[in-house]
Amino acid sequence: MLYNVVEINPACLRLVGPTENLRGLGIVMTIMFSLMLLLIATQFILFYDTATRGYGEYLAFAGGGSLLGVFGLWRAYRAAFAPMQYTAIISRRLRRIYAWSRKGGWISVDYDRAVPYICRFRLVAPTGASAPVFPLRLAELEPDSRRIARFVAPIRTFSSREASAGAWQFIRRYMDEDPASVPPVVLVPDHRINAFAWMDRELFTDEIDRQHHPAGLLDGFTFWIMAGTYYLPNWMEYWTRRYGRRPPLPPELAAALQWEGENPYRIVPPTPEEMLAMQGKLPHMKKRWLHASILGVLMWGVLPLSFVLGTVWTWISSN
Repeated sequence: MLYNVVEINPACLRLVGPTENLRGLGIVMTIMFSLMLLLIATQFILFYDTATRGYGEYLAFAGGGSLLGVFGLWRAYRAAFAPMQYTAIISRRLRRIYAWSRKGGWISVDYDRAVPYICRFRLVAPTGASAPVFPLRLAELEPDSRRIARFVAPIRTFSSREASAGAWQFIRRYMDEDPASVPPVVLVPDHRINAFAWMDRELFTDEIDRQHHPAGLLDGFTFWIMAGTYYLPNWMEYWTRRYGRRPPLPPELAAALQWEGENPYRIVPPTPEEMLAMQGKLPHMKKRWLHASILGVLMWGVLPLSFVLGTVWTWISSN
């Protein structure tokens, strides 16, 4: 049974994409770095004594910091409102896999010519911890060559080769076999229904199980640390997904996605706990996210605000 399915029907298959919260993380870090530069520039404007030290360092830090800070905020704004498609679209009718690239627009790979391969990378977190990851790629080669002409990432990155290989086998069965032969799937909660239920299943897949409990003995603590550390990036990711723009589909894909009748693919209905989670009424999920939110507010709200207030107090005291 696959737990990373967003949509499955006779027209297309959509799986959880590889972006996770990277867009939200990039936007938040750009904003924080830009605000830090503007704060440093403000400190130089308020406290630097140009009469005794001259204007060299003053112009470099005050002017340069201000320009870089404003430029960073502009880049964050552009990133937040740029068109984005979060999932690859696997078209059974067209026999192609479509994915969106910010630089290149829509990219498609011919399924019948695609070569699956699994990479190995080491993911390094901001805390310094690292772990190997194994993303699945589907590549189309140049004619009479082993050079990759184009490739797409159809699904999220996994922590084992076996999981990535299993995802490819699921895609292959969807494309080549009858619906009755495709294993039953559990759909990921739509982010528009409930933010916490969506984050549990898409952003914390390894730590939280289907019933929204910690998957292992230490996963509850791991979730608390990770959810607090990435609290603001996760909410920024949620905001961009809910209110961001979507690129228009290629005409042939838009036409191929139309279908009528009963869905022949087996979809496991939500359990009572999943229904409560999607309604925002699951007690243990609400309690767990309350604890993570307290840590997140401390890290992303109280600490930066105390630093700013300290700077303001220093300026008031000096005057």
